[in-house]
Amino acid sequence: MDRPWAVRLAAGAFAVVTTLGCTPDDPAPDPATPEADTPTPEPATPEPELEETEPAARAPLTGRPVDDAETLERPLVAVKIDDADDALPQQGLEVSDIVYTELVEGGTTRLLALFHSEDPGEVGPVRSARESDAELLPAFDGLFAISGAAPQVIEQLRQADVSPLEEGRPAQAWRREPDRRAPHNLFVRADRLWEFIAALDEDDALDPADPRFAAARPWPIAENGEPMPRGEPAAGVRLAYSQAAHVGWRWNADAEVWQRSRDGQAHVDAEGAPLDADNVLVARVATSVGPRTDAAGAATVEIELLGSGRALVLRGGEAVEGRWERDTPTEPFRFVTEDGRPIELAVGRSWVELVPVSGSVEVESPAPPG
Repeated sequence: MDRPWAVRLAAGAFAVVTTLGCTPDDPAPDPATPEADTPTPEPATPEPELEETEPAARAPLTGRPVDDAETLERPLVAVKIDDADDALPQQGLEVSDIVYTELVEGGTTRLLALFHSEDPGEVGPVRSARESDAELLPAFDGLFAISGAAPQVIEQLRQADVSPLEEGRPAQAWRREPDRRAPHNLFVRADRLWEFIAALDEDDALDPADPRFAAARPWPIAENGEPMPRGEPAAGVRLAYSQAAHVGWRWNADAEVWQRSRDGQAHVDAEGAPLDADNVLVARVATSVGPRTDAAGAATVEIELLGSGRALVLRGGEAVEGRWERDTPTEPFRFVTEDGRPIELAVGRSWVELVPVSGSVEVESPAPPG
């Protein structure tokens, strides 16, 4: 990783002293008795040395400055989070860098949350992985905390070079909440996962030098000025994943963030504060019935995450229409306009809504003035 360095600029003040000349008609002044009206030059006072401070390190997934640049050297931690009604309120989402919403069996959704720039503490409830995770996570590397998964899914994750850490590994990172009903009561601590990786050696099955555990790859954040291109003003968006799962986002102009809702109710964190995002990325994706069933007998869902499709990018109170593109699992989504121009994202957190083409997306226009 390239590291910026400090550049010191020294500025000094220089006093210029001019000697007053004498004419032949003027007597030479007595050097021992200087004339009263001749000011005595004051010694120059050097100006303080100016220092150009080192530019703040910025998180690769949000573009935000961080206080401790060393934290950016740690691997990303991804967590599969329960999104059922019984899982509310979830913990940790409020400090995630990126969150994906995925359709799963039964018309419900689950979340794939990525943590890197901030320590979320305890995260959850944690649930099992799905086939789609094996196509999303290779673009980011890092660790993947899950409650477990079907053997076929675990094999797909490993074939995709995704490193799953199932419940109990390491033991000190996991906890079951007795006041919640299983399976909606499993939580993991990201800080202890980072400690676990830092303590690995070459004899462990997980190699600490594995490039998957390197610093997170960058996300397409606008580096300077306003993100481009500009879009149309939007008050919010309504998304239907299925008959059973509806999501909404509304622009809060005072806080300058998009705030999320689930099934018509505000989506809040464990403290009751609304979950928000600086970028909401809506990707229309094709879905089909998967080859497996869950414990309740419902068919799993396969999501087409390669190729291209319609897209909508919400940022700064505006909506930009375009499309998403993705050629391989090791690449993140690219969001572009219809004529192929990249759609830059605002600095901050992003939430990616993978809405099935069988669902719906409805943009709400702002109320007319007055």
